Parts: sequence; structure tokens; C-alpha cells
Amino acid sequence: MAGGSAEPRSQRRRTGAGGEADLEQVKQLAVSAAELALSKAATVRVHDAALLRTWMPPASSQYAVAGLQAGKDYHEAVKSASRSHGLGSPHLHVWASLAVTAKSDPSLKETEKAEVTTHANAITDPKELEAMVLVCSMRPAYNKEWATAQLEVEQPVTDSPSSPSSISERWW
Repeated sequence: MAGGSAEPRSQRRRTGAGGEADLEQVKQLAVSAAELALSKAATVRVHDAALLRTWMPPASSQYAVAGLQAGKDYHEAVKSASRSHGLGSPHLHVWASLAVTAKSDPSLKETEKAEVTTHANAITDPKELEAMVLVCSMRPAYNKEWATAQLEVEQPVTDSPSSPSSISERWW
């Protein structure tokens, strides 16, 4: 027979230490994998904290509602479109929704509202923001009363009051 055994495949048994020794090795491997995963997760959190601006609005705020809905709308659009959907990154759609939401924020000063309105009105297609918006995501936080937004925009060579980095610092 093929494989060097005269027994049918259904009657063959594995050889080796088996039993408790194998079970202990599997347990130790699982513990090691869990420790590694926790270590890497902590490292990623440190990098995110250094690289991204994190903002936690209440889940009921107009910004959280708009950002979360933009993510859901994007996901549905991608599901219903073909593989080459051409919608760009979800980050761009979340940023665009936050910009449109900021136009109606009564807490903004008139000068800020004018800058935000100019920026939001200039967005005809979120894909136009690709060179500017690096990260803009909104997720429910662990505590469901809050949302977590992570933002990072391209830093211009000269930082003008209407640059994306200046706007993001004042909006959020």
C-alpha cells in the first residue's frame, strides 16, 4: 500500500508521546501566542497614540452620529458595488461627513464656521481628499456612551489658518 503501511487509512493511528505531554505543549503554545498578541496590541496602541489624534465625542453627538453613519454607508456601498468600486478609502468619507456636520455646529466661532463651510463646500467627491486625509475613523468606544475618532491629516509645508491640520486642531 502507499504510505508504507499495510493497514487501511481508517485504522491507522498516530504515534508519538500523546496524552498529557501533548496537551501541555498545546497549552503552553496557546499561552505564548496570547502573550505575544497582548504585547503587540500594546505596541500598536503606543504607535497610534504617537501618530494619530484621538478624540472621544459622546456617542449621541452630531459628530459621532455622522461619522459612524458615514462608515456604515460606505460599507453598504462597497458591498453593493463591484470589486473596483472606485469610492476611495472609508477615511475620506468619514472626514467629508464630519466636515459637513461641522458646518451646522453652533459652538463654532464665525471665523471657524466660515473656514469649515468653505472646506466642506469644496468637497464634491470624497476622493479629492486623498492627498490631505491620511486617517479619519470613527468607532464606538468600549464604553458605548462614547465614540472614538482617530484623525491624521497631511501637514502642509506652510501652516495656514485654513490648512487641514489647522482646521482639524480647531474642530476637534
